[in-house]
Amino acid sequence: MKKTFFLFLLFLSIQASAATLTHGNLPNPIPEFIDALKFFVPSSSNAQWIIGGSQTLPLPPPWGTKDPENTSLKTFATTKFNDPRYFEIYKVDANNIYIRYETTPTWIRGFDTKGDKRGEIFVARKIPSLGSKFVRQNFSTHVFLRSNNNWYFSESHPALSDISEYKLYPASDPNDRLAIRTYLKNCNCGLDNLDILLHLSYWQSEGKIVEYYSYGYDVGIVAWRWTENITLNNGKAVQKKSDGSGVYTCYLLNHEITIKNWAAVIGSSTKSVEPEAYISLKSKNDTRVYVSKLNNPNINQSDWYVTCQDNTWNPLTARQGVLGVDLGESSLPLPQGIFALPFEYPANPKISYNKDGRPHTIDWDRAVVISTGSQKMKYVQSYKVVIKQGATIKGTYMVANGNNSFTIPADFARGNYKASIFAAQGYRQDIAATISFAIH
Repeated sequence: MKKTFFLFLLFLSIQASAATLTHGNLPNPIPEFIDALKFFVPSSSNAQWIIGGSQTLPLPPPWGTKDPENTSLKTFATTKFNDPRYFEIYKVDANNIYIRYETTPTWIRGFDTKGDKRGEIFVARKIPSLGSKFVRQNFSTHVFLRSNNNWYFSESHPALSDISEYKLYPASDPNDRLAIRTYLKNCNCGLDNLDILLHLSYWQSEGKIVEYYSYGYDVGIVAWRWTENITLNNGKAVQKKSDGSGVYTCYLLNHEITIKNWAAVIGSSTKSVEPEAYISLKSKNDTRVYVSKLNNPNINQSDWYVTCQDNTWNPLTARQGVLGVDLGESSLPLPQGIFALPFEYPANPKISYNKDGRPHTIDWDRAVVISTGSQKMKYVQSYKVVIKQGATIKGTYMVANGNNSFTIPADFARGNYKASIFAAQGYRQDIAATISFAIH
């Protein structure tokens, strides 16, 4: 999701259709809270539009909004770059929109903290119409790489912190606070007077990077921006010039940003002087880039952030049609495709019973651990089963030799229990499959 989303900007624009969208607007007066899903998933009238090479729709048949992983959450795909092979999978409940997968032709990232196939919070649904909403969470990702038409479990990152901020910018606001309204109007595709929901992602814990995602009411994602901190640590990352200017080299794609008034910016103890920042693009020389002063909650510090990538540098296009999503990979188990990729924790615990109604065995899907491409999938050989009654641990057991089932001891008394099955190998000992059961 994060670092790689900049590819959203690198694909060439396609010719816009002469037809225009007919998006709705928020009620007037705007209610105290709004539902972010109305911004994230296009309404039925706009579901057939591809905007900026991106489109969010339910999954194709036989799924639709039914989750192929058999959770109760509605599921959607956001396809990118005018290419069905590039997409992200999102799941939705009453509180949040979760990101589950991000895919390209050569790698797949899965997101899952608790091992419940829900994914990680990406957008909170209940957003105040005034002020901001902050959501703090930990991202856990699993990366799969493709080599010789086979997929390999490559690496796992158990705890990438993320703080997200959400703000509403209604069409009634006369100010172009995000510097994208002119960009939307220039499309001539009906995106004038668009209510915008902004998602700021403060995922970089050192305060260096902030991403902007802009969503239009009834329309879906319309703009994305990557910004980097230029005044952190008293601007040490900027190369000072004798004429009072400075040059910042972006972490992303190594773009060079010239700050013409750098001496005045860094000389202001209150950081009140706004940077005059410019970038040289292939199509336009010395394009002034968007700068913003943000109080990054990761470092609790207000700094100037300069844009290193922005899809407003290219014309926005919109055309009617269905971009689709390529869920089928011949090298993956079908028909589920990416949804059948294993992670390194056990999953789908099930329990079977004897004729007397007492639990007999618990079994679960095998887990995999980190491996190299040459090793392919390496399956866990031992598991730890912890059985609790309330807060009391009633027993801890090891299941070895690659087995993935456990027999409940016959001497367990009647009552309600919960079993947690941990993979005893791998990087994520905090993740377990759990199942509740009763002995009658």
